Amino acid sequence: MTKERNDMRGNQRGSVCLSRLRRGIKCCRGDKVSPDPGGRTRFHLAVLLIFIVATILLVPAQTWAQTVVGTINAPPETYWNYMELYQTGGKLFIADNTNAQILIYDANSLDYVDVISLAPYLPALPQCMAVHEGTGTLYVAVSLGYATSDTTIVIIDADTYAIADNLTDIGMDLSLTIDESRARLYTLGRDDWLDETLTAININTNSIVGSLNIDDLMGGGLLSFDMKRHLNPVTGELFFSNIHYDKFVVVDGPNLTGELISATGSRGWGGTWNPQENKLYITRAAWNGYFIYDRDTATSTIANSYNDGTSLFYSQATNRVYSGAEVNGDTTVIEGDTDAWQDVEVGGGLAEVGFVNQRHHAYFASPKLVCVLDEDSLTVVDSIPNCRPDCYGGVSTQIIVNQNKGRVFIRSIWSQPVEGSCVFVIDDLEPVKNDFNGDGQGDILWRNYADGRNAVWYMGYSNGGMTGLSLKNFGMMDMIQGLGQTKIYQDPMEAGGLPSKGEAKVYTSPVDAADLAYEPEEFKFDLSDGKEIQVLTEPGDVEDVEVRIQGLAIIGSAYFNTVADTNWHIAGTGDFNGDGKVDILWRSYADGRNAVWYMDGMSITGSAYFNTVADTNWKIENH
Repeated sequence: MTKERNDMRGNQRGSVCLSRLRRGIKCCRGDKVSPDPGGRTRFHLAVLLIFIVATILLVPAQTWAQTVVGTINAPPETYWNYMELYQTGGKLFIADNTNAQILIYDANSLDYVDVISLAPYLPALPQCMAVHEGTGTLYVAVSLGYATSDTTIVIIDADTYAIADNLTDIGMDLSLTIDESRARLYTLGRDDWLDETLTAININTNSIVGSLNIDDLMGGGLLSFDMKRHLNPVTGELFFSNIHYDKFVVVDGPNLTGELISATGSRGWGGTWNPQENKLYITRAAWNGYFIYDRDTATSTIANSYNDGTSLFYSQATNRVYSGAEVNGDTTVIEGDTDAWQDVEVGGGLAEVGFVNQRHHAYFASPKLVCVLDEDSLTVVDSIPNCRPDCYGGVSTQIIVNQNKGRVFIRSIWSQPVEGSCVFVIDDLEPVKNDFNGDGQGDILWRNYADGRNAVWYMGYSNGGMTGLSLKNFGMMDMIQGLGQTKIYQDPMEAGGLPSKGEAKVYTSPVDAADLAYEPEEFKFDLSDGKEIQVLTEPGDVEDVEVRIQGLAIIGSAYFNTVADTNWHIAGTGDFNGDGKVDILWRSYADGRNAVWYMDGMSITGSAYFNTVADTNWKIENH
């Protein structure tokens, strides 16, 4: 298996990402192997399901899975030059630099929601944005570039989309960043070509609290900065590097005081902070490595990599700094505690990096391609074509990650073959127990040991805090009464069926359900329109209501291939071929043979026998 993996990696080096490595049992996937000692049973789809005796298995899948959610394509005659995520409100704001407007999309469904016109500020156009989650405020910098210094910060309520206020005369070509915990907005704008001024704004009052001229501190040379990555959220410090000279400026943000630091090898482009180690990193202008400065000890070192990635990115999950992989296809990975570094191949042209912290996954992106690097093994586990794999000319990308949901947003713009832009959306899902239909919910697997039939219940779950549940997600049915009670079905299909009309009992909490003297509210429901729950309060009277439901519900069911020999037991599940989908493990307690079905939902895509363990006292555990 080691040789197989090395061969696979060796064949795909260069500017292409490594494909996901296949793990598990090798087999010929062209034929289906029947777990039947006599070889008589082939797998047939059945139509009806009658439950006699069943065993329930709930076993977790073993792999991470990246799921492409969809693409938000820019409408004609629009050009998306920036995006910002409002996690608390579940909204994605996209700046349209052609039409002076902010488009709003639902960050969960990706549906278009609304538009904010910036027409009152024309001919100025949106340059960048920042959101303060605590107050729900969106800040948009609109600028005329070098034509004037009369730049405006437009202040918008991120929940209502109403323009609340604006701040003017604070420089042109603004860059924005927010210190969330200190409720500070920092802007860096130019009064002229070489006169950058850092301005601090109190977010609670939306008033300017002070400013600091960075050029006066620097004393010559062109500044390089990326405001979002140049803020240390722990100390509140910011830094600004110098493209022409071996020096940089560190600013105490809360007090708006600056310190000029001269250090050999620090001349370079933008970089990043490592807040855990209180170190800053700068990409050296000579493309010969990365400058590392320890703020606590005032000492520096060089990671002597020959990689040519311009931008640097900090991973909170692993305490590392990664460079982009631009031309030679390598990212330089620098350990935060030791400053040790190594070059890791991911693929060329992948200049932007984002992290899904819970999964330990680093996303490298260009408009052509997205590569997912597992940070624990430093191997590429997936490569996904981006929205325009055929594009070229003036391409750029931006990555934002919703850490609460593991959702990755990748904005891309390009000039050829057709000028345009898009936002590509990927979910990085953690393993879910027996998720056969890919909805992120664990499902229940059944086997009838009288006649060998097999079935699955697709399950949904509500924690009692969700409202306006739809048939698609949960399904209203008598099974909901199961909290604190037991309802017996002669046939799983009876419970798995999805009635569109009927009666139901709703418990508002598990305590209520456990109290047998408690009588929950009873109502009739109508889901025949396939949309939201409707309650019939009077004959012929329909009104929409919000309903809170706690507990499991069956949202569907499926019959799949019968195995008539009931000596074969379902021994567990797992992802045995590395495709991110749940497979089924079998063991025969007649002769000790073992087999696996490779599944796509409830369809068998391949199968294999593997090592027989003849002593049937041995049982497969923990699968």
